[in-house]
Amino acid sequence: MVSDVPVLEDEDTILVSHIDGDSVGGCLALMGLKPESDEFWQAIGFVDVNGPHNAYQLTERQQVMLQAFWAWNNTMPRVRYTEVTDVTQQVLDNVSIIQRIIDMDPELIEAGKRWQSETTEAVESRLVAETEKVRAFRTDGVFCAASYYSRNLGMVIPATVSLNTKFRAVTIAFEDGGKCHSAKEIVQELWGPEAGGHAGIGGSPRGWELSDEQLEKEFQRAIEAVSNL
Repeated sequence: MVSDVPVLEDEDTILVSHIDGDSVGGCLALMGLKPESDEFWQAIGFVDVNGPHNAYQLTERQQVMLQAFWAWNNTMPRVRYTEVTDVTQQVLDNVSIIQRIIDMDPELIEAGKRWQSETTEAVESRLVAETEKVRAFRTDGVFCAASYYSRNLGMVIPATVSLNTKFRAVTIAFEDGGKCHSAKEIVQELWGPEAGGHAGIGGSPRGWELSDEQLEKEFQRAIEAVSNL
């Protein structure tokens, strides 16, 4: 594979707004260090555009490569950057790992499969109801809002509604990013202007002081609102 991306000079600087598989690939290409594999980078690009929940559409080999990358990435420290920061080393840390994944390193591939299984089971164990319109989760902190794919129905479901008992919040999210319906508009219709978010995902007001019974009632109202769209 011959790249037509020019390699930057030593004094050049790359600016990024975030670090994920796609941005790492772009940086490494500009640095002349990108491991070569159409298969891996096509998979990275696909989930960047279509969301990780659509990874089931990829080949089995591409799926296990992504799982290995995500599993390794999940072990990295989570840093919230609030000012311009040199992240060169964080990007370079990916090079050897990605090459090992491309080479189907057994250790990383197996770690990815374990991570995928454990993550999926953690999410699915929080599922309380699902239809062809919505998947509903009651969670104690496990992130479920982006879990649109239903193993039971064998399809991507348009929306999720999550009740987070740890943060005492209800979240509505849409698989299409809010193209058909705005999550922000729906949560504000349910709970007023203090509810917020954006078209793709919106949540209840912060600092809700509701009893468990009231919280459950609002969870059911949110499910009903999405189901009636």
